[in-house]
Amino acid sequence: MSAANFLISHLSSNTACGNIILFAKFGVALVGLYAGADLKKDRAAELLHKYLPAIKSGSLALEICDNAAKTSNTIVIFASEGNDIGRVQEALRTWALGECLPSQGMR
Repeated sequence: MSAANFLISHLSSNTACGNIILFAKFGVALVGLYAGADLKKDRAAELLHKYLPAIKSGSLALEICDNAAKTSNTIVIFASEGNDIGRVQEALRTWALGECLPSQGMR
């Protein structure tokens, strides 16, 4: 099971309310996910599944984010290769604080 597949499985069976911040590591793959309280967790799982091929091909940052919007409507997927969990944590921290990532260097 890949790191992203683990998160998909967890989100699909999770009924928790509120914001969710999840991390998974498998081999060299690191995946972080932030889902605001107003987003259905199964929808977050669907988005993660949709972008699974891009995640498997390398680093990825996907955000549905608006600096003027509430963080409860934000969803973020951040994937990276390597052991730099700090990079993933910092990205998720940015979103949890209601900010969006700078678009430079992202795909």
